[in-house]
Amino acid sequence: MNIRTSIKYKLVFPYAFLIGLISLFILFYFPTAIEDEAIHSLENRAEAIAEVTGSMLYPALVFEDRQLIAEKTRSIGRLRDLTYAVIHDQNGNTIGEFNLEEAKKANYGKLKSGTFTSGEYIRHAKTVLHATKPIGYIYVGFSLVPLHNEIARARIAVALVSLVIFGIGMVAVIFISTLVTRPLSRLAESTKLIAEGDLSHRSAIRSGDEFELLSGSLDSMVDKLETAKRQLSILHLGLEKIAGERTEDLRKEIEEHKRTERALSESEMRFRTIFEEAGMGIVLTDMSGEILESNEAFVKMMGYSESELHNMTLQELSHPEDMRDGMMMFSMGTIDSSGRGPVYTEKRYIRKDGKIVWGKLTTAVISDRKSKSSFVLVMIEDMTSRKIADEELHKQTRLLGGAAEAANILLTTENFNDAIKGALRALGEASTVDRVYIFDNVFAPDGSPLMRQTFEWANEKVTAEINNPMLQDAPYPNEIYETLSMGNIFTVLTRMGSPELKELLEPQDIITIMLVPIFVRETYRGFIGFDDCHEERKWSKGEEAILRAMAGSIGGAIKQKEYEAEMKAANEKATESDRLKSALLANMSHEFRTPVNGIMGFSELLMEELPEGKRLGMARSIYTSGKRLMKTLNGILMYSQIESGKIRPDLQVRKLAEMTESSLYPYIQQATARRIEFEFTILAPEVQAYIDPQLFPMAMDQILDNALKFTKTGSVTVTVDEREGRPCVVVQDTGIGIATQHLEVIFQEFRQASEGIGRSYEGSGLGLTIARKLVRMMKGDLAAESKPDEGSTFILSFTKAGWEDHLIDIQKTQVSQAPAAGNKCSALLVEDDEANLQVASKYIEHLCMVDRARDGISALTLAGQKRYNIILMNINLGDGPDGIETARAIRQLQGYKEVPIVAVTGYAMQGDRDRFVTEGFNGYISKPYDKGALIVEVEKQLKNCEL
Repeated sequence: MNIRTSIKYKLVFPYAFLIGLISLFILFYFPTAIEDEAIHSLENRAEAIAEVTGSMLYPALVFEDRQLIAEKTRSIGRLRDLTYAVIHDQNGNTIGEFNLEEAKKANYGKLKSGTFTSGEYIRHAKTVLHATKPIGYIYVGFSLVPLHNEIARARIAVALVSLVIFGIGMVAVIFISTLVTRPLSRLAESTKLIAEGDLSHRSAIRSGDEFELLSGSLDSMVDKLETAKRQLSILHLGLEKIAGERTEDLRKEIEEHKRTERALSESEMRFRTIFEEAGMGIVLTDMSGEILESNEAFVKMMGYSESELHNMTLQELSHPEDMRDGMMMFSMGTIDSSGRGPVYTEKRYIRKDGKIVWGKLTTAVISDRKSKSSFVLVMIEDMTSRKIADEELHKQTRLLGGAAEAANILLTTENFNDAIKGALRALGEASTVDRVYIFDNVFAPDGSPLMRQTFEWANEKVTAEINNPMLQDAPYPNEIYETLSMGNIFTVLTRMGSPELKELLEPQDIITIMLVPIFVRETYRGFIGFDDCHEERKWSKGEEAILRAMAGSIGGAIKQKEYEAEMKAANEKATESDRLKSALLANMSHEFRTPVNGIMGFSELLMEELPEGKRLGMARSIYTSGKRLMKTLNGILMYSQIESGKIRPDLQVRKLAEMTESSLYPYIQQATARRIEFEFTILAPEVQAYIDPQLFPMAMDQILDNALKFTKTGSVTVTVDEREGRPCVVVQDTGIGIATQHLEVIFQEFRQASEGIGRSYEGSGLGLTIARKLVRMMKGDLAAESKPDEGSTFILSFTKAGWEDHLIDIQKTQVSQAPAAGNKCSALLVEDDEANLQVASKYIEHLCMVDRARDGISALTLAGQKRYNIILMNINLGDGPDGIETARAIRQLQGYKEVPIVAVTGYAMQGDRDRFVTEGFNGYISKPYDKGALIVEVEKQLKNCEL
C-alpha cells in the first residue's frame, strides 16, 4: 500500500510541478514575447518611415522648399499609430512638424541618430545627406502607452487561461496516476523477486492491457537479461556519444530555423511598410506586365482605382510613343531577366483623365524559389513637375540666348534699321512665335494716341502684316493703351478678348498675342508685339521678364539713335567752336608777342643806358611786367593746347636723374641770386622711367618756378628716388606752405590758395594745373604734401621702365622649376591683361610668391606642376576656357579641393557675386580695385596658410 501510494505521489507531484511551470511560462512568456515583438516591429516601422520620408523629402530639402516639406510632414502624420514627426533643416530649425508638443514630451531632439526605446516612446532620428553634407534631420516616434495597455489586458486573459490549464492538468494527472499505479504495484513485486534472483517467479497480471503484455514479456526478458546486460554496457558508450552529437545538431538546426523565420518576418514587415507608405508609386507585376499589386501613391498618380488597376497591364498605361518592339516589358524599359540588378529608365504614362505623367522607373526582377516563378517590382517616381520645369527652363534659356543675340545685334550693327530687323528676327526664332513687330506711339491732331507699325519679322508659315493699312495710324483698343502706357505687359487669348480686339486680331489669324511696352527717357514710345498663330500660348513670368528687358534694350537703341543725332549736331558745333578758339588763340599769341617783344627790348636798352635813379627803376618794372605777361600768355596757350588734345606725348625710356639734372640749371642761378639754398640729391641713379623728353622739362619748370616763388628764405631740395616701385622726383621747399583744405584747389584751373582782391601772390593759377596734366600724359602722377609756414613737397611719380622683362624672366623660371623654399605662400595669378597682371603682382608680392598665367590652359598646366596656396582668377580670359571652366578643372586636380580660388573680374552687376560663389569660388573682387582691397581679400583667404 505504501509503495502504491509512493508511486502515485511521485507521478502526481512532478507532473503537477510541470503543469504549474507550463502555466507560469504561458503567463509570463507570451505577453512579454508579444510586447517585445510589437516594440521591435514599431522600431522597424519608425526606421522605414524615416527612410521613406528622407527619400521623399530629399529634393525639397536640397531646394529648400519649406512649403512642400510642411505638406509632406502633415501627410506623414496620417500614418497609422505614428505619434509625431518633425523635420529640421541643416541649422536645426523646425521646417515641418506633426504633433510637435508630443515630440517635445518625448525629448526627440536628444537623439541624434538611430533608434532608441525608453519609457513611453520609441524614437528614431535620421540625418539626410547631400554630397556628404547634412541638409536636414528627420525625427519620428511612436507612443508605447497603447501597447502597454494592450499587453496588460493580454496578461489578465493569459492568467485566466493558465489557471484553467493548471486545474484541468491536475485532475488528469491524479486520475491517470491511479489507473497506472494499481497494476504497476503488482508488476513491481514480481520485478523485485526477479531482481533478487528468483527467475522462476512469474507475474500473474490479467488486466487485458499493456501491463498483461508487459508481464508476459518479463519472463522472456529474464532469459535474455544476462546477455542484454553485457551488450548494454558496450552499446551504452556508443549511444551516449551519438545522442550527444545528434542533440547538438538538432539544437543548431532549431536555432537557425528560428533566426531565418525571424529575419523573414522582419523583412516582410519592412517591405510591406515601404510598399504601402512610400511617397513614390510601387507596382508588382508578373512577367507579362499584368498588375498584381499597387500602392496608394501609384493609384493617385494614375487616377484609377486599385480594383481598376488590377485588371490592367503596365503596357496599357504606357504612352504609345514609348512602346518599342523587341522589349520583354514594354512598360518598364529593358529588364535584366538574369536578376543581376535593378534597371533605371524614364518613360511616360497616360492617366485616366488623359494627362501625361512622366515617371522615373527603377525595375527589378524578383524570383520566388518555392513557386519557381518570377515577378517584376517597379518603383515609379513622378517627374512630371520636374519635366515641365525643365521644358520651361529650356524655353527661357533659348529665349535668353535670342535676347542676347538681339542685344548684340543692337550694339554691333551700325545701321539702326538693320539692327532692329536683326533683333526682331533673333527674338522671333528664339521665342518660336509667328510674328514679332514694333509699333510706334504717335498722336492724332486732336491729341488722341495712335499706333503705327514700323518694323516686322514673320516666319514662312504666316503672312506679313507690315503693309496692312489697318495697322498704320490706327487707334488703340481701349484695354491695350491703358495697360501699356502704365508700363505693364498686355497678353491675351484672342477668343477671350473684347469684340473690338477680336475684330483686329482674327483677320491676322492671331490666337495668342503679347505686347511689351517700350519706354524712352521714361516716356511711353510704343510696343514690341509677339503673335502666335498656331496655339494658345501661356507666357511664363521668366519669359515676360526677358522680353521686358529686351524692350528696354530696344528703347535704349532708340535713345542711342536720338543721342547720336544730338551728339552729331553738338559735335559739329563744338568743332566750329574749337576752330574759332584756335584761330583766336593764334591771333592773340601774335598780337601779344609782337608789342611785348618791343616793350621788353626797349626797357632792356634803357636799363643799360640809364644811370641809377627812378628812371632805371621804371625801366626794370617795365621789363619785369613784360616777362610776367609773357609767362601768363605761355601758360594760357599751353593749357589750351593740352585741352584741345593737340599735344601727343612721345614716351621714351630715360634715366630720371639725368633728365632732372638737365632741368635745374636756370633755377639754381635764380636761387643763388635770391640767396636761397638749392640742393640736388640722387638716391636712385640708375632708375629708368617712361618720359617725354620735351614735356618733362615743361612740368619741372612749373614745379620749380612755383617752389622759388613761394620761398623767401631757406632752401629748395630736389631728390630723385624710387618709392613703392615707382620712379619719382621730389621737390621740397621751406616756403609759406599750403593749408590742407587747399591741397586740391591749387591743381584746379585758374585757382590759388590765396584768391580774390586780397590775394598774396601773382600768377594765373595755371602752373600746377599744367604740371599735373603733363605728368599724367606721361602715365605718371603729381601729388602735394604741405603744412602752413613749414613748406611744401611736390612728388612727381612715373612708370618704371625695364622691369617687365625682369618679371617675364621670373615667370619663366617659376614655370620650369619650383621656387626656393621660403616663408611666403605661393599664389597663381590668372589674368589676360598685361597691365592688370603687373599691378596685381606688385600689390601682393610682399605676401606671396606670384606665378602668372595669361589663359586657362597655362593656369591648368602650372597648377598641375605645383600646388598653390591661393589662386586669383580673372573670369574673361579671351580665347579658350574662361575663368569658371578653369576653376572647375583645377578643382579636379589632386590637392586643390580646399585651395581658395578668388574671382577677380569686371563683372560687377547685382547678383554676380552670388553667381561666382555658387560656381565654387571662395572670394570675389570687382574691378577696378585698390591695393588695400586686394591685400585684405588675399590675407583673409590665406589665414590658414602655413608659412
